[in-house]
Amino acid sequence: MTEKDIVDTETSTLQENMKYEDDHNGGRKKPDTLFLYFAVVTGILTWLSGGSSVVWPSPAIVKLKSNVTGENPLGRPITTLEISMLLGTQSAVSLLGSALLPKLADILGRKRCIHLIGSGMFLSMSALAFSNNINQFIIFFTLTASFFAGIMGVLPMYITEICEDHNRAKYGCLMAVCLPLGQLYTFLIGPLLSIQWYTLLLAAPLIPFMVLFSLVPESPVFLLKNEKEKECILAIRKLRNNKTDEELENDFLSINSRLNANVQQGNTFTKLFKTKEGRLGVLLTLIPMCTQFLSGISVILPLLAPIFNESGSNIIKSNTMTEKDIVDTETSTLQENMKYEDDHNGGRKKPDTLFLYFAVVTATILMLVNSALSVWTSPAIVKMQSNNPDENILGRPITTWETSILLGVPGLVSLAGSTFLPKLSDILGRKKSLQLMGLGIFLSTIGLAFCNTINLMTILSCFIQIFCAGVIGILPIYLTEICEDHNRAKHGCLMTVFSPIGQVYALSLGPLFNLRVFTLLLSAPMVPFLILFFFAPESPVHLLSKGMEKECIASLKKLRKNKTKKEIENEFYNINTSIKESEESKFSFIQLFGTKEGRVGLMLAFVLILSQNLCGVQIIFPLLGPIFNDSGSKLSGDVIAVIAAVVKLITFTITTFVIETTGRKPMLIISSIGAGVSSTTLGIFFYLKYIQSPFVESFHWGPLLSVSAFIISYSIGLGPIPMAIVCELFPSDLRSTALAIISTVSALVVTGYTTFYPVLAELIHTHWCMWIFGLSCFVGTLLISTMLPEVRGKSVVEIQEILRKYTFCMK
Repeated sequence: MTEKDIVDTETSTLQENMKYEDDHNGGRKKPDTLFLYFAVVTGILTWLSGGSSVVWPSPAIVKLKSNVTGENPLGRPITTLEISMLLGTQSAVSLLGSALLPKLADILGRKRCIHLIGSGMFLSMSALAFSNNINQFIIFFTLTASFFAGIMGVLPMYITEICEDHNRAKYGCLMAVCLPLGQLYTFLIGPLLSIQWYTLLLAAPLIPFMVLFSLVPESPVFLLKNEKEKECILAIRKLRNNKTDEELENDFLSINSRLNANVQQGNTFTKLFKTKEGRLGVLLTLIPMCTQFLSGISVILPLLAPIFNESGSNIIKSNTMTEKDIVDTETSTLQENMKYEDDHNGGRKKPDTLFLYFAVVTATILMLVNSALSVWTSPAIVKMQSNNPDENILGRPITTWETSILLGVPGLVSLAGSTFLPKLSDILGRKKSLQLMGLGIFLSTIGLAFCNTINLMTILSCFIQIFCAGVIGILPIYLTEICEDHNRAKHGCLMTVFSPIGQVYALSLGPLFNLRVFTLLLSAPMVPFLILFFFAPESPVHLLSKGMEKECIASLKKLRKNKTKKEIENEFYNINTSIKESEESKFSFIQLFGTKEGRVGLMLAFVLILSQNLCGVQIIFPLLGPIFNDSGSKLSGDVIAVIAAVVKLITFTITTFVIETTGRKPMLIISSIGAGVSSTTLGIFFYLKYIQSPFVESFHWGPLLSVSAFIISYSIGLGPIPMAIVCELFPSDLRSTALAIISTVSALVVTGYTTFYPVLAELIHTHWCMWIFGLSCFVGTLLISTMLPEVRGKSVVEIQEILRKYTFCMK
């Protein structure tokens, strides 16, 4: 009991001192010292080299496949099995590094551990540069990956512990920036140099690291944890040499009180598995995660036009994809309107103001451009495969490997955007973050239009994908926070409407213009966004969370001009209450998994997003050409337009009669079942074609019927609904973190299949792909029907209460 009293006394003293400082300094923090910058920048040099090593195989394998003796140190082309061993072994063994090396930091100290791991990475990369047989490549690349896995566990710990609360996120973002920088560094120099010189240059940043990092201090937290009080105070003085003795003492007391509190609380990781809800949450989260790599969604979309060209289809490529996008657009619009009516049947709400519509529509221009750029490669690769110099800005046909790099690398690098940029919105604000993303996309797209080499295209595509990933994480947060409970889902669906519109826009313009003009036209909608979004308000939730009460009320008055002063005060009170409850809960990244509602929300979000990504929609539509050719049809674009109109009419009719009597959960179940049956039927047809069955000629209309059924099924549920629900599952303080995790998993799915789908399709053939997508749809149906609660028309507080009382198989 005495220990607790001491901790309480120290904490009270610290709080009084900090309040005194805030009252006398106006809440302003002193600027960071140069020595702190020095310590952080020196440490993240390991992150730069580590990021480079992650994508080392990409240029290296190209050289190892070569028959040129001076370029290939093996003296022969590398085999497929050897490539698999090179990539697979390092992935498996690096798990040991990520699991064991961070624990070593608790024994040796953060600084010594980072120094040791960085030196090991330098030695292994140097040895890798001079390898001349496959066993050496595998051993030293595996060691390098293991050391970097250890750096990823220890360096964030060190940077967190030497920083203060107000600058921790800033330096965490700086560390994150170095990972894509390292990868871009690799792809820039990889094609230009031999493996030996290229690998040595990747290790070069570790030389100044090993020299300079000896000058930085040990973590004050580690020193105090090991009862080295004098060394801890000395380290704090070095890192905060612009502070007074009293302020340094407060920092010391703060660290001490946190360490004592951690000792009392015990191991939260162990508690996660000791409680029933913790174990159940982990189990249910693993279910959809284990099925994610069975997906086919978002894989072939960038390869749409090249696949059509190779299939010999007579169908107009751009119109084929446009059919699907038009159906998506019309169905999303209908669901948006019906959702509005559903929300208003139970009471009379005031109509949305024109200014709210202005803010929502202006912000969702980002989604239109984002979606258009996601299919930029479809027309672009067709043009770059041409021998016509007026059409191909490369001056030569693009190679298969260059196509793979252009498709795969940006997806890999986009993980940085989906992971870290949503958290940036908690620092800069939702509006400023979206403006920054929009400006980045605009400038990168302009640069892409004037590229004439594949390396520059890849680099700028990486920047575009990073910013686009940030948009996907931040835009739903902004829309959710400027809307009310009764119109939140409606405007969330409006965001999904702009996605297929963007794809229609890109795929319609692609065949009509050369690559440069086409790319510039894709960036054109960003001009009105950058001008008009300047007049949009900041999120009231973010403003109030930062203590800007006057600005929050002003923002609410703009968004709710038709409301009385009392109604605006009530909404302000509700937002304030929600934020205070969140602050009292003291949520953090780890505690997203430590509360039942956090774990359940994340689990349900994964079920929805992965069910959407596993249905195979982006695989089936690129195969429309071969399907119609095999059926004996000679359909032109006009006939396809008629089919689209018929399918659209059927979809409208079905949705009109069903959505009035059912919620979003039944629509998702119907959509998943329909997509699964359609995919399975397509798989059967392709199998019969594979075995050359005469049955195919007798039922040539089967593929057309199956594809039409798939369009209907996907459009009434799996297409527009999931993202609208996901944003409702988390309170404002957890929303950016949760969306960062979800976006990262989605990006992993896209990256994995963009890279490996061509090999998979060649090995198991089209019919097995269709059956895998069908099975994924049926698994999604089972998970949605047994796990997803109905949250239509519920407030955030009510939804959190539902998740807190969540039980498996709830209705």
